[in-house]
Amino acid sequence: MGGQQPDCLQGTANKRGHAPEKGRVRRSGEGHLAVAFVVSSRRGGGMARKKRLFANANEATGHRQLTEWARANGFVISSQCSLSQVLDVDALTGAERNYAFMASFDLVVARSGDGEILFAAEVDGESHKSAAAQRKDRLKNMICRKLNMPLVRVGPTALSTKLDGFASALTWIATLFPHADAIADAYSSGAIPSDEIVFPTDIGVDFVGGKLHFPLDPVVSAYNRMHQYVADGHVLRFPATFNANYAGYSAGGTVTFALAFVETGTLVGWGGCLTGNDLPIPEHDVSTTLAVVDLEQQILQYIGGIRTPLAPPAVVARMRRAQWAKGWSFDEGGGVHPVIKFTNEGKR
Repeated sequence: MGGQQPDCLQGTANKRGHAPEKGRVRRSGEGHLAVAFVVSSRRGGGMARKKRLFANANEATGHRQLTEWARANGFVISSQCSLSQVLDVDALTGAERNYAFMASFDLVVARSGDGEILFAAEVDGESHKSAAAQRKDRLKNMICRKLNMPLVRVGPTALSTKLDGFASALTWIATLFPHADAIADAYSSGAIPSDEIVFPTDIGVDFVGGKLHFPLDPVVSAYNRMHQYVADGHVLRFPATFNANYAGYSAGGTVTFALAFVETGTLVGWGGCLTGNDLPIPEHDVSTTLAVVDLEQQILQYIGGIRTPLAPPAVVARMRRAQWAKGWSFDEGGGVHPVIKFTNEGKR
């Protein structure tokens, strides 16, 4: 992998060898948080003025996916919760506090027993286009970082992409959160040495059919199939992945391109992960998983004769939309594949 990889592990035990800092997150009193609406009665011929619970289809889809996941795993879901309901806002500045009382999280996940909040989710993704909305997105991210509130930002791709063993990328990330907490506790107690690196995706590893099986890391099985596509001659060499920042996301984020060279061109998988706070795994691992899954679908379409590979100009144009670190260069080349170079200038 190359390119910039944002530091998305603030406050976690992942790759740090220490327990996370205690957050300023409130417990949900009964496991549920109240959602208030202004409702006028239809009685007397008046028009009802009820708001919809979900602002868009993404919120409805995210709520359905997390609700099904929560029922099976001992958690509860609340919608449109004010930041001030779930965060201790006393540590915020005046402007931050005002925003916390006005703004809300799309979804909040809490343990059904004691109401301890696991994380919040924003599922409207990159749909915030205006400068004002983007400023609010960044402010919400900043408040969550300040108060150690895990926040997941996902877009339509993470909601619609099914992974091996998971209904979507969102439910996969949700599954990893409790494991990340357990790993953090293990670091704190010394059960895991501070110099060892353990991710939630490393849990439950076993041998299946003579191969290592990672049930919490859906990209591993896709990688195994990639080797077979190369062995069968469908792909010329094992696909490469490239990470970069992406300016198109309203609150920042990382994007991964997964490239497979075939005889007549290049297949380009794409995956993005929006910046949140305190994710259970590195941000670029999420985007890489989405990109590899997308690429495999294209490979299967290519094998089936319904996908045409891209020519070098189209590949380069697509990849140049991202913000690459210094040293990356893209050349359309003189053949059927582009030329991608990375120059390590070193320190002076």
